[in-house]
Amino acid sequence: MQKITLSILLLFSIFSFGQTASVTVTQLKVRNIEATTVNFGTNVETVNVSITANVSSSYYVGKGTIMVQLKRNSSKSTAPVLPTNGADTNFVLPNGYSNTKTFTITLSRFDFDNSGGIVYVEYRPGNSSLLSFKSSNINVTKLAEPITNNTISGNQTINEGITPNIISGSLPAGGDGTYTYEWQKKNGNDWITILGTNSVSYSPENSFNLETNSYRRIIKSGGVTANVSNEVTITVVRAPVLENNTIILNGSTIYGSLPTGGTNRYQYSWVLWGGEEPYTFPQTGQNFELTKDIYDYLNLYPNLFINRIVTSGRQTITSTRVKILPLASLENNTISISGSTITGSQPTGGNNSYQYSWVLMGGEEPFTFADTGKDFEISVDTYNYLNSYPNLFIYRTVTSGNKTSGSNSIVISPAKEIGNNIITLSGNTIEGSLPTGGTGGFKYEHYIYHELPDGEVVDGVTVVGRNQSYQGVIQGYLTTKFYRKVYSGNKISTSNTITILPKGSSAKTAIASEKSVPTDVTVYPNPTTQSVNFTTNFSANKEIEITIFSEGLRETKSIFRGTVTPNQVVNWNFPANYPKGLYFYKIMADNKEVKSGKISFQ
Repeated sequence: MQKITLSILLLFSIFSFGQTASVTVTQLKVRNIEATTVNFGTNVETVNVSITANVSSSYYVGKGTIMVQLKRNSSKSTAPVLPTNGADTNFVLPNGYSNTKTFTITLSRFDFDNSGGIVYVEYRPGNSSLLSFKSSNINVTKLAEPITNNTISGNQTINEGITPNIISGSLPAGGDGTYTYEWQKKNGNDWITILGTNSVSYSPENSFNLETNSYRRIIKSGGVTANVSNEVTITVVRAPVLENNTIILNGSTIYGSLPTGGTNRYQYSWVLWGGEEPYTFPQTGQNFELTKDIYDYLNLYPNLFINRIVTSGRQTITSTRVKILPLASLENNTISISGSTITGSQPTGGNNSYQYSWVLMGGEEPFTFADTGKDFEISVDTYNYLNSYPNLFIYRTVTSGNKTSGSNSIVISPAKEIGNNIITLSGNTIEGSLPTGGTGGFKYEHYIYHELPDGEVVDGVTVVGRNQSYQGVIQGYLTTKFYRKVYSGNKISTSNTITILPKGSSAKTAIASEKSVPTDVTVYPNPTTQSVNFTTNFSANKEIEITIFSEGLRETKSIFRGTVTPNQVVNWNFPANYPKGLYFYKIMADNKEVKSGKISFQ
């Protein structure tokens, strides 16, 4: 049997001698880019490959098989691997001609050794499994590509002290796809690595000691040779000479001149000399304020001096020293009261700069008012505090440098009830009387509102003046009413109400009557939200009765009956169950109607 097989093979070889075919790879594309080898790079699992092969023969015609074969470097003697979509069993070779076949396949890195392998194209004519023709080998590797595209840009010329623009770097290619960046700065003939600069681009600081500063970038990736970029140069134009650093002491403030030259940007530091050791104050500016601690330090070290250091860019300049003198004692700290205002004198001594605090005594505990000035205004809350603590007094503390002075004290007296709050109409002016009581000092508010014929108030009540009297009364087309509020201490008083009737002959009569006929009773406030006052202007004691009526009450109610004294005020609070609306009042004296009118309860 072995002899028969050997004879057949020998016969076949005799017949096929000189009958050949050639297989040539005419095009190889890796990742859609023409190539001569296949390189995975590092950390890449698959790669798309396109192989075009040409088969030519003058002998073999008809159908055959063409295929792509893979082999590892370590197993080239073993059977090859056929990749998916890597064979065509119906490949036809015309008589006396060649034919071409293109394979598009995906190669896996796991089909090859760490060192790679080979790929080739094989042609088998007819149905033969023994006769085949192969192309040249295509080498497969797993090496990282060399790093490319490492360029930087940003050449520039800047003035000293100006922050330079960023130095931009391109995105590199090659390597294993992961990159580390190292930026370097030239120092003489040496390149010094700048720490903490692992980024594509670099922002230089504006601290330049040289006029010409060069930079470059080094990229590393995948164990291939590091790639060095081109150089970028930043040229620095030096600033003018730094000058004009003088200081002058005035009170507790040391004023420093505005320097010239340099970069026009200045940093200041102040240094104290003559103590235990020189001391530099942090966070200081162009001028310097001597603090209480420094003046206290003079008690231990009476020969203190201070100077200023100015830095601008690379330049520094130091001023002369100024001696710090102890402060004179504070004097002329007195206070006096007028109404609700306590006036303080202008102190002398110290450093000519004064801080004031006012201290209230006689209450639960001493209380210091915040954010106070040379003078002090007694508030409503302070007057109300007198109801609980009737023996309040106040004094002022003045501080200047390390000097402190306490003033005389002043007793705060309760405010009296406000009296004589009456307004009258004179031409276009509402004349306001000078009130009595309170603290002796008064503040005024003049109010105006308008009524419809049914007594409804239009657009609410408005403040129109803040003086003792009000000018600017104008007769309109609605009933207009005025009244005045007086404030003093914690006391408030509301005046009578003046009515200006709408334009027309009857209105003129009413205005004239208002001027010439004295009113025995004034009613205020009107409108009101809670209570109403009836002020009598009788010259002697008089027996009166006050009644009110409204549609909601359905009957007349007597709210006061008795004897009133001259200028007595009768106050009446609307009960909580009384509805809001319009009320009519009538005042009888000696069985005669003295006054009647409407009250708007809102």
